[in-house]
Amino acid sequence: MQSRINRLIVLQRALAGRPSARVSDLEAELGVSRRTIFRDIRALRSAGLEIRFDPSRKGHTSSRDDDDSLPDPEALLTLLRHAAATSLPATTTQRRQAAAAAEALATRLPPAQREEYEQFQASVMVRALPSDQLRYAGVLEAAQHAASAGRCIDVLAPLPAGATLRWHSVQVLRLQFDLAKGWLLEGLLADSHHTCRVAFEVIASTRVGDRRVVTRLAPGKVEWTAADIEVLA
Repeated sequence: MQSRINRLIVLQRALAGRPSARVSDLEAELGVSRRTIFRDIRALRSAGLEIRFDPSRKGHTSSRDDDDSLPDPEALLTLLRHAAATSLPATTTQRRQAAAAAEALATRLPPAQREEYEQFQASVMVRALPSDQLRYAGVLEAAQHAASAGRCIDVLAPLPAGATLRWHSVQVLRLQFDLAKGWLLEGLLADSHHTCRVAFEVIASTRVGDRRVVTRLAPGKVEWTAADIEVLA
């Protein structure tokens, strides 16, 4: 099971790191059969990852920068599981933050995912503080409600780093777990259209905003630029 999870992570990165990947190339890179590749692609799709087949290039890709949808709770827990399978957060603070993310997801999980959540919680070992649980639950709640309503999310955070704490209207693009930085909210600032990555830890409060979602990243944009604003814990 552990080796398969690690292979799924490698496959996910391989698909996201190029415009198109042929199954034959993935076979050679991963050292597995064609049948296994297709099975793993189905597993990633069922976990909420957007994977498309490009007929003109006869290959698959998972990059989709104009997608403003959020993964469902099962997909978010899958991301957390993949991160844990690679390496659990090292410091006590990071482990507590990971536990807080799991706590926030727990109330939204179907019964089939409960056992997996409990196993992860046991492996983290450090219980999340009530304040951490409220922070993660609040961000997830507001982001999911905003996405379903086609609205931006209002985030109370210091943007850019070191700035005064104030409200910013953000179009949510995705939620992402980073081993070094924890959970991040990625989106577009409604006023400047700059991209931003905001660590959950620095978000003081969130709410569903009044502004409608109208702008998406250009399809060809795959990397952050010098003009991007980045706020990390």
